[in-house]
Amino acid sequence: MDSASDTDSLLKALPEPLRERCRVLKPGACVRGEFVLYWMHHVVRGHENPALDTAIAISNQLRVPVLVYQGLTGNHPYNNDRHHRFILEGARDAHREIATRGVRAAFHL
Repeated sequence: MDSASDTDSLLKALPEPLRERCRVLKPGACVRGEFVLYWMHHVVRGHENPALDTAIAISNQLRVPVLVYQGLTGNHPYNNDRHHRFILEGARDAHREIATRGVRAAFHL
């Protein structure tokens, strides 16, 4: 992918419920790589996740795998053990669910 028309064709091939949620921030910014990266941050689940569904649909069009990335850092104003435990337990469940969809996931602590 190195042109805006390639990006447009990827988006046009998406199902309407996914396409209506997408917008191109920088035309021509899409480049072809070895995988599609989905940075999971707010919607931490493998189901009913339109962003993950979009990443999978685009990866299928490009015939490359999806990699889900999730990270946890210590520089959040409300950090505490209880919050981190909640995030880690949710990540474990979400990554298990994502794996059932045949998608690899990585967690960075």
